[in-house]
Amino acid sequence: PIGLQLYTLGDMPVKDLDGTLAKLAAVGFTDIELPNFYNRKPADLRAAADKAGVRYSSIHMNMPGPFTGGTLSLMSSPQEIADGLNTLGIYQVFMPLCPLPEGFSIPQGKNPQVAIGDALREAGPDHWKRTATLLNERAAALKPFGISLGYHNHNMEFAPLPGGTTGWEILMKETDPSLVNFELDL
Repeated sequence: PIGLQLYTLGDMPVKDLDGTLAKLAAVGFTDIELPNFYNRKPADLRAAADKAGVRYSSIHMNMPGPFTGGTLSLMSSPQEIADGLNTLGIYQVFMPLCPLPEGFSIPQGKNPQVAIGDALREAGPDHWKRTATLLNERAAALKPFGISLGYHNHNMEFAPLPGGTTGWEILMKETDPSLVNFELDL
């Protein structure tokens, strides 16, 4: 089936999740990827999907911080993550943004994407190596629960870093392909 990432619909799912899912099902989208938990409990999200006749195939889960979008994050215990995702019928989770450098903040008036890109360039290759290590560790912790972990890229992974490499190259080299997969945003 052709699926849809709810992120592409902006704040429609926030304003009316039930109506949004019903409209998607009516036009033939029954495979849905969640961008986060929409500050809802997994059981409530599952009830909305069941009511509309759709299923969730995957979800994006951030590190703790301003983009978490709910109570669960990738640093929650593997059991808590498994319990929440099993309620949703999801067995694939993606980290949609690498951890932000310590002390990161968006300067007033600066575009958030530009600020993130600048901070990651300044953090350098070691930041991406730590991200790869984190992905390997979290994927290994989730695997016994039947949950696979992947990484969802943006454009910042392809920005040149000191040493003639990119974050993408480091992630490809440093992650274990038997544990970590990738959701390519092209």
